[in-house]
Amino acid sequence: MKIKNKNRTLIKNGAGALAAVLLLGGCVHDIPPYEELSRGSYAIKDAEEDGARDFAPLELWYANKSLDKAKAALADERYDDARYYANLAELEAEHAKAKTESLKSQKAADELKESVRLLKEEIRRYQVEQK
Repeated sequence: MKIKNKNRTLIKNGAGALAAVLLLGGCVHDIPPYEELSRGSYAIKDAEEDGARDFAPLELWYANKSLDKAKAALADERYDDARYYANLAELEAEHAKAKTESLKSQKAADELKESVRLLKEEIRRYQVEQK
């Protein structure tokens, strides 16, 4: 069976692309996870700005500890560990932010319920005085 030039080029390009993917895939472990560390740091900063220190301090503490572990692993050139802890820090920070938003919403709902209760009480008082 004869392979046409078009197919031969396609096979060569496919083999080259596969080799590049395998080569890059093997190198991922050797690349410092600066992007992951940045995302983790940003997520923590974002959670802090949202009020996580007040509403989710434990979750924020865990996120900071994971980021510290990521930085230590990066310094030791343990990039897989650094990547793992940086991603964990980001997830924990997102959890802290979500908890913060949830608790803020609950607090606002509770305040609204209290306002409604006070308003109803005022209406009843007014109705009694009008009789």
